[in-house]
Amino acid sequence: MPLSPERERGLFPLPILLGNSFDHEQKISRSVARRVLKKNHKLSWCNDGIHALNELAGFNDSLPTEVLRSKVVHEVIDKIKQQYLSVPDLPSDMPTAEGALSELLCNSSVYSIERSDILPYDPLNLSLPASGAEPIDLASAVKSSEAPFFMEGGAAMLRSHDEASELQHKLGLSNPYCDPVLFGSVSTYSSFLCRLKEAGMIKYVRAKGRRGTLGVFFVRKKDGSLRLIFDTRVLNCKFKSPPKTKLPSTAAFANVEFPKNSCPYIASGDISNAFYRLGVPDSLGEMFALPSISAADSKQFSLNGETLDPHELLLPVLTVLPMGWSWSVLFCQSVLEKVVEDCVSPSSLVRDKCPGIVVGSSITTDDPSAALSIKDVCAAVYVDNFAVQGLDPDLVNHVNEKIASQLRSLGLVVHEVERAAQHGEFIGLVFAGGKICVEPKKFWKVKLALDAILARNHMSGIMIEVLLGHLIWIMLCSREAMSILKNCYAFLRAHYLDNTQLWPSVRKELLQVRALLPLFTANQCAAWSPCLFASDASSIGIGVCSKLVDSSLTGHLGRKSERWRYLVDDKISARKSALGLEVSSPDFLLLEHDQQLQQEVSLFEEIPHALLECNSWKVVHVGKLSRSEHITRSEGRALLHAVHHAIRSSSSLGCKILFLVDNMSLCLGCCRGRSSKKNLVPVLRELAAISLATGIKIVTRWIPSEFNP
Repeated sequence: MPLSPERERGLFPLPILLGNSFDHEQKISRSVARRVLKKNHKLSWCNDGIHALNELAGFNDSLPTEVLRSKVVHEVIDKIKQQYLSVPDLPSDMPTAEGALSELLCNSSVYSIERSDILPYDPLNLSLPASGAEPIDLASAVKSSEAPFFMEGGAAMLRSHDEASELQHKLGLSNPYCDPVLFGSVSTYSSFLCRLKEAGMIKYVRAKGRRGTLGVFFVRKKDGSLRLIFDTRVLNCKFKSPPKTKLPSTAAFANVEFPKNSCPYIASGDISNAFYRLGVPDSLGEMFALPSISAADSKQFSLNGETLDPHELLLPVLTVLPMGWSWSVLFCQSVLEKVVEDCVSPSSLVRDKCPGIVVGSSITTDDPSAALSIKDVCAAVYVDNFAVQGLDPDLVNHVNEKIASQLRSLGLVVHEVERAAQHGEFIGLVFAGGKICVEPKKFWKVKLALDAILARNHMSGIMIEVLLGHLIWIMLCSREAMSILKNCYAFLRAHYLDNTQLWPSVRKELLQVRALLPLFTANQCAAWSPCLFASDASSIGIGVCSKLVDSSLTGHLGRKSERWRYLVDDKISARKSALGLEVSSPDFLLLEHDQQLQQEVSLFEEIPHALLECNSWKVVHVGKLSRSEHITRSEGRALLHAVHHAIRSSSSLGCKILFLVDNMSLCLGCCRGRSSKKNLVPVLRELAAISLATGIKIVTRWIPSEFNP
């Protein structure tokens, strides 16, 4: 039924935009025509995004432009329009759509010889530590949580011989991959080993019948030089899987908070050849062996004071971390984190699964339960990269240089140091004026890859898995958007190795993601709304109430994720914990070895009972359900009514808003941004549409039904 041209009170469906038209007979310059066409192309993309938002909200059609809308809707449309118009132009060096897809797929496997960035050995272009470099002692440079792994020759890391052999056989591994140019002649390989020895990266031991476990190949670095990578697949079979390395995700940076309307600065640095400057103990190094070479060819005439037979085979063994070894990233991250934590407090380090860091806020409150630990700066570590953010550029530069100085004092080489600026890049993300988005080249490569997949209309599950990895990195800026991809995961599992036609539901999800790419951003300067909401549902109706509180209190409570309660012994039983009943400790260990994570999640607290007293709340919506449905779906409807009520005021746009619910499945689904429960998927998708359109951050916490106001 057509919509009448009257004022619509709801946010959805959003109206489409009109492009700029011009008379082709009108005399205008080519440059003006190109600008108009370029703008119209972005407006067309914007209309695709609006249509996708309407679909996620349950509307298949968009409103005609002439329908009158509220002030909030006009502001929302203007915001969406600006986000699409501000998309950077396609870089001139970008490949075709098929080329972009090929690059993403080829670059997904470190060991695939079809990787687009693998290059043949070129001694003049190889990036290595300078001659005479001395590796630093890794065992003493890592944090105390990783130091025990080096005890007793690294026994805690090793699999048994039988386990290693069984795994190697299961994976079908025999010989590691070796660059054909490098190993095409003995003299080339010998010269290469001489360079490694001069850089302090290898030493020689007698082979005694042993074979090398490492292969060698090279990939392109961002400066165009060659990065040395070792094929460690055979070696990794000998080692247990390492603890998960806690690298900060896009979501971790999105959770950092700065004051509203402030302009944060960012500075950064990078360690040159970090892995190859970290020395491993001899007991481990002898396991990191390259293919053997004769004493004569290696120009080694003696070893440990003993004369060598020219025909005796020697093993070049690494004295440094091999890039590609399953434990290397963990240890490199640990070394850099230890240095950074000496320069800033550990609680100022950007991490996943931790409260968002509040930087430079002037918020004060008389409520002691809402006291905030304000930081002057925050810092991030990503393997061999580090960054510092803050509001004072001099302080940001000081801390960044302090980190760089301490790294240099260890013997590491720091380069690509970027001084404090309001616009900067770090690990593929752009930080500008408190906004975070993916850097243009990555953005367009993913966009073009989606174009190629949708044009092909057939893929294997493993290819979809690679694409989803890139998409999730971008979408974590707006975690709610992850609810879009439900059927993609089902397709991945059903056709992992089969190249088959995309399901219509998968195609629809990929079309929606492509249309919404420009909206996957985060705002570090988003303020917490002082309006707190609680919603509830029963078999016959739903209700929503609200309460005005100090915004510092909503921030204090909202920074605690409900998922953390399952990492704390006495919080696992949610109802007993909230009601103050005795909770028995589980007979298994939940906390990981990361001491900082233990400290942070141990601060998890329930919503205070005093805050939920009914006489201080105002009822803002009561409704009757027209049909019987699952209670989780009804609870979701109640939450949606609360969210729609919250965004009636334009002052709420772009804010973080706390919503209290008494359904744990709904709460956890909102925390994760997705759910496998069919009753929750429509709710989470509509929440995603609201969040992407308005810029609000929807934060949920659980309360027991007994206390729900």
